[in-house]
Amino acid sequence: MAGQVVSAEYSNTHDGTRAQYGGSVGYQAQNGLGAVVAYENKREADPNSDVSNMAVGLSYSTPDGFYAAVTRGRTDFQRNWQVFSLKENRVYSMRRVDYWESVVSYSREKMAFGVGYSRQSMRENAHLHWVDEYIFAAEYYLMPKAKIYAEFMLNKMDDQDNLYGVGLQYYF
Repeated sequence: MAGQVVSAEYSNTHDGTRAQYGGSVGYQAQNGLGAVVAYENKREADPNSDVSNMAVGLSYSTPDGFYAAVTRGRTDFQRNWQVFSLKENRVYSMRRVDYWESVVSYSREKMAFGVGYSRQSMRENAHLHWVDEYIFAAEYYLMPKAKIYAEFMLNKMDDQDNLYGVGLQYYF
């Protein structure tokens, strides 16, 4: 069984975060099945601006390099969070975002490929609107502690651009 504290920090910077902490506990069985529960809390300097997030996930991996996982989570905002939709010409004002995320990947030797999907609710009391994101990723290890990677996110959220990233990452 593996458990870890994700972060425990105090920040007084201009972003307004007073404290942020989180933790997760997970278990990976010898047959490749895994489960994890995670929680995060962020306290803001602004009154009534705290955010909490909780998620549970299941995964399966094989020795041949196949990996699949699904996560169900919920983010609660102490104060309403507002998103404007040009498509519907309205402002969504919500305190909760529910989401499903899934990923499938395959790695072999120095290379890995993955596809991810995220479905998020834009929830109001009387209205529920779901948005989707698709993520495509590849990475290649140049050496054991260094890799190059490329990612592309197809964003189906109103008024949001697709995102991409390329980079070189070195593990110290």
